[in-house]
This record gives sequence, structure tokens and C-alpha cells, in this order.
Amino acid sequence: MGAMTVYERAPSEPLTYGYLERMPDEGRRYELIDGVLIVTPSPTTRYQWVVSELFKALDGGCPPTSRCCSRPWTSG
Repeated sequence: MGAMTVYERAPSEPLTYGYLERMPDEGRRYELIDGVLIVTPSPTTRYQWVVSELFKALDGGCPPTSRCCSRPWTSG
């Protein structure tokens, strides 16, 4: 995965969710944290493969009464 880029405005002008909605869909991950735009490049193929192998190893060792999830877990 490449380096993370941070774009920041003056503290008197924090970025808003409306600004984030207008960002182009370039395959990057955009986040706003306290008015600061965080841009993260898409994961590489190697990164995805490593995550997949790690998930398989963890899932294989998981007890039957537990669950292994490959992404953040949300309740519901």
C-alpha cells in the first residue's frame, strides 16, 4: 500500500461532509477527521493476497463457537 496523503486547510476553515461528497471517485479512500482530509490509496494486489491468507489462517484456527470476519464487524 502506498503512502497516505494528508490535505489540510487552515483551522478556521475545516472541511465538511459536503466537501467530501464532491470528491471524485478515483479508487482512493477519503476520510475527514476533525476537518482534515485523509486520502489513502487503494490496496495493492499483494496486500489483498496477504489479507486473504491471514484470514484463512485465522479462520482455520477459530473455535466453532466463534466467528472470524475479514472486515470491520458491524452489529445488526
